Amino acid sequence: MFDYATKRMSADSRWSKELDERLVYIDDSGFDKILLLPHLQACALFAGNGQLIQEWQDWLRTDLQGPHPAVEADGTSIVMRLFSAPDGECLNKQGSGHELPEGYFAGSGAIHAIPCFKQNKCVIKAVETAKERDVMTGGEVKFTDLVNGSNNLKDSARIEHVVTSLVDRGYVMYIRDRKVVPFQEAAANDAKVHRMKRKLLDGALSVDAPCSEMYVPWNDEQKQSLEHAIDVLRGRLRKA
Repeated sequence: MFDYATKRMSADSRWSKELDERLVYIDDSGFDKILLLPHLQACALFAGNGQLIQEWQDWLRTDLQGPHPAVEADGTSIVMRLFSAPDGECLNKQGSGHELPEGYFAGSGAIHAIPCFKQNKCVIKAVETAKERDVMTGGEVKFTDLVNGSNNLKDSARIEHVVTSLVDRGYVMYIRDRKVVPFQEAAANDAKVHRMKRKLLDGALSVDAPCSEMYVPWNDEQKQSLEHAIDVLRGRLRKA
């Protein structure tokens, strides 16, 4: 989420994949949903398709020459907002997520974070509240303050490392009774998890930051807004 008043941004650190009535997940992997882009005087907030998030993070770290990555793949989308730093101006209006006068909210936990934020005005507490009520929200709450530059971002892993970490030390939650089992144990006793493990290790499957917005295709207006935002960022590079 992003607080327009304080210019503070927060996100959880859970990456996951749904498997029938199971949630396969890993927390605190080092691959953040917030990306600081000082060379562009900007910051990005992501949800949705994990592989697309990696591709966009890689591209945004460059000089932005050449075509940008796709916004949709395999029937799902990236959910992405670009913000100027330090003023917090939103550069692209994707449309996905929840836009309120107080801030922007995206992800599966947004419906729980919004009422908490309205009452407490704290981006960290809002995500902590979402963690208590949404199984797809979890792990350490990551944040950045665009005004003073403080943050607890790690940015130490890539999406493929997240997949490896999931297989090694992740978990499977059986949604119906909230039972949580280590991934390796579940793979040894649950045929569906075992098949998923093979796909993860073969690179045929990745993990996401799941949310309903990732199943909504980008429309023309949203794509045009993104192109405009990229032009703004390229203009900043030319002036640097």
